[in-house]
Amino acid sequence: MKTRKTWMACRSLALILSYAALFSPLAEASPARVGNGDDGADLEKLSKLESGPIMDARNRAVELVRKLNAAGVPGLGMLEPEISKSELFVASEDIPAHLEQDQGVFHSSMQGKVFARTLAEPHASTRFFPAAQRLESDQLVALHIHEALHRALPKAIREDEARVSALTLAITTPGATNDTVLASSQRWIPREVVPQTELQPASVGPGSIQGAVAQSASAQSAAVPIAASARVRQPSLFSYEYRRFQSTPDEGISALQVAGAHVLRSDLYPFGEGRSTLGIGLEGSLIQGADRTWMGPLGVSGRMQLWSGRGFDVGAWGLVTLNVLSAEELKNSALGRDATSIGLSMRKDLRFLTIENRVGYTLPGEATQKIGAVSYQHEFGAIVMASVSAAARIGNLRFGGFAELNLADEYRVTGGAFPFASGRYRLLSGGPRVSYETLDFVASVSGRLLLDATEGVNFDYLGNLLGQGAGQGAWMASVGVFF
Repeated sequence: MKTRKTWMACRSLALILSYAALFSPLAEASPARVGNGDDGADLEKLSKLESGPIMDARNRAVELVRKLNAAGVPGLGMLEPEISKSELFVASEDIPAHLEQDQGVFHSSMQGKVFARTLAEPHASTRFFPAAQRLESDQLVALHIHEALHRALPKAIREDEARVSALTLAITTPGATNDTVLASSQRWIPREVVPQTELQPASVGPGSIQGAVAQSASAQSAAVPIAASARVRQPSLFSYEYRRFQSTPDEGISALQVAGAHVLRSDLYPFGEGRSTLGIGLEGSLIQGADRTWMGPLGVSGRMQLWSGRGFDVGAWGLVTLNVLSAEELKNSALGRDATSIGLSMRKDLRFLTIENRVGYTLPGEATQKIGAVSYQHEFGAIVMASVSAAARIGNLRFGGFAELNLADEYRVTGGAFPFASGRYRLLSGGPRVSYETLDFVASVSGRLLLDATEGVNFDYLGNLLGQGAGQGAWMASVGVFF
């Protein structure tokens, strides 16, 4: 055991020395103002990077800063987005390091060849050169982080090569922890240049009650930082979804079975800041029947991200789905009613697992259907919904599923010669879900299957096509962008 510990210590020392040899110590160097840009010599013959060792190293860099929770360190809140979202290009030829900003050892080799260039501005692209492709994986990770720091740090210091290099070493040194990165940031990032949203609020006065409350709130905020991958950072969504319903001809309350639906959704969050956002969503749908297509319900929603921290996202939502068909148009078609729902969602993101709980309540409603000279009044009872979903995370892929219970009050039909009342009923559903998700994009395939229900009951009885759907369930595919 003692020999193994000695070997591990020697290995860590060797890694540190290799960093020192490649990126000579700059902790005590005098500040050098650099733009880390270019003189135009490398603007030709660029090709966009889509795969390869440099892209693999970027993924490792993202995982590293997430593991260290760099998003919770004052001044480093934008580091992970700058690494993961920067466009990457590679030049066809090496160029000499003849500019002042190329002289930093993170930017060029001992032979005077430039590794990479970026502009010291948020969202700038990164350009790599053939010299970088000869670096080892760990060195490429450090290079990604170094270039991203030039864009992510506060404007007053992002061009200071000594500070950027010292922070890069603090993040990439073997054995680095959140505490060591925090200590380094406190040394190299002046408090006065850190954005106010990342600083603890100052107390109102020494010994005052207001000051104590502010300090307490500050401590709680610091203890539960917003993760770089938290959805509150980019909550708005625009998506398209196709649903293929599973209907049984001899069951349900609709003479015409619903075959499928096209749903276009837009959620915009223009209000709020920090840990909470507030927005409005719209959902439009087109319903496919056996022999025709018609306009589906219109959904109008209000959504609020209540809180985000410690890997949790808590939100509240309200959704009104409005039936756009008249009673005459409802002849021999799937029933649609006005439905109003409210609820809460709670999501926890772990390193390899995502878990989400949702609870909701749908108010009672009714719809009128006219067939010939006879009018039928459909009365839908209130619905309580509870669901849990989980997904394993492997990179940007998610493999999981969900289970949902709908407990509904009585459904009644009056009019004609045969009135109907269902009594209280239940529907237990579940299904798989596979998705590819980044901060900006999501694509998924999922299913909703009826696992258990009160005898003779299916999703038609809920009368909510934009909610639980129709028939025995549905298979769904969707794509969307976050912003």
